Parts: sequence; structure tokens; C-alpha cells
Amino acid sequence: MIDAARQIANPRPGFFRLRQTKGGPWAPALIYRPCPLEAPPDGAWQWLDRWPHLAADIAGKVAVVDKVWTWGQPISAAEYQFLIDDLAWCRRHAQHLPEANPERSVDIGTIAPVF
Repeated sequence: MIDAARQIANPRPGFFRLRQTKGGPWAPALIYRPCPLEAPPDGAWQWLDRWPHLAADIAGKVAVVDKVWTWGQPISAAEYQFLIDDLAWCRRHAQHLPEANPERSVDIGTIAPVF
């Protein structure tokens, strides 16, 4: 999964983590190939004649593949799933935590102390 030297011009599908802003929390990122099936307006499914272009998501939102490939750190599928679950839990139950909104920078002065 982790390449010794990633080629900038040749992104590959995989699981990544990255910070969306300076000082922000880790956000889950994904590069993937969309389904190679296409539904024309008449509803008859057919195979495409070539692979679809790569697509990317950061924290569940559509992103640019180059941003994820250039700035993302490769991680395992289990760590990616943990980051997705943590993001969902924080958005539901703890909106005050930085992980609930990874697009915002963390202001240390506004975070409640641990103890």
C-alpha cells in the first residue's frame, strides 16, 4: 500500500488521512474508481469502454484527487474506518470537538481542558 516514492502524475486508489487546515485534526480521505457501469436515460445498463476517472472524498465530501494524492498520508482500511466512525460520532454527540468539523483550524485557547 505505501509506496517508497509516489509519482505525482500517477495517483492510485487508496485510503489516506490529511489535515484540511493548519493545526486541524486528521480527516479521512479516499481515492477510488467509480462504478464502471453507466445507466443511459432509457434505463438499459451497459459497460463503459474504458475505466472511469478517479474520484476522491475528504471527510465524506467530494474533493480533488490531486489534493488527496499530494497531501494525504497512506493509511490502512481499518484506520480509515476508525476516522470515518470518529467523525460521525463527533458530529452527532460532540460538536465542540475539533474532529466534528475538520475544515476549521483548532484554536487551543477555546478547547476545554482535559481535567
